Amino acid sequence: MLRLFGIPYVTAPMEAEAQCAELVSLGLVDGVITDDSDVFLFGAQCVFKNMFNQSKTVEAFLLSDLSRELGLDRDTLIRLAYLLGSDYVEGLPGVGPVVAMELLKEFPGMDGLHKFKDWWLRVQSGRDTAEETQSKFTKRFVSSIDIHLMQPLTWQQKKKFKNLYLDKDWPNSAVVGAFQLYQAEAHPCCVRGTLIIIRPWTARRNHLNGACQT
Repeated sequence: MLRLFGIPYVTAPMEAEAQCAELVSLGLVDGVITDDSDVFLFGAQCVFKNMFNQSKTVEAFLLSDLSRELGLDRDTLIRLAYLLGSDYVEGLPGVGPVVAMELLKEFPGMDGLHKFKDWWLRVQSGRDTAEETQSKFTKRFVSSIDIHLMQPLTWQQKKKFKNLYLDKDWPNSAVVGAFQLYQAEAHPCCVRGTLIIIRPWTARRNHLNGACQT
């Protein structure tokens, strides 16, 4: 159908978001048109939302803004996906955006999730020390399995955290690989030739210098 209407396109071998991120990394497009924020985890730098929603204003989101204002660079967003869920991982039950951000702050770095898992397993087995459970965040988590500690958690939250179970292979490194080692079309003959047509086409119709839609 696109070919019949004379609309140029690139066929993604796997994830469309991954292909669009690859086009960004190749310097062939300036942004990605999508409502799926997972595209940042694939490496997109600029995302346009609500492009085809006439009742809303088009919004542009920059990964550099997320990193500067919220401390959410690409690697941190991938770790956040382990907690909140994405296309490749379910996330942790009872853990929402606020708790997830607090957890990443408490256990920072590339091995932060592994440190959280080790600590949480010690807490559940009663082998944690007082020294490692002194912060406000860790005390809240400990209080979720110790009803004698009076902490500002609802009973629903207590129940969710009490039943928090981490698989032995959590966090699975395959999730990182899915976002960083994805398969995308990057051969110059297949991509650059098409983008020579796409750039002026999108500029005429959308006044955008090469945006990729998922």
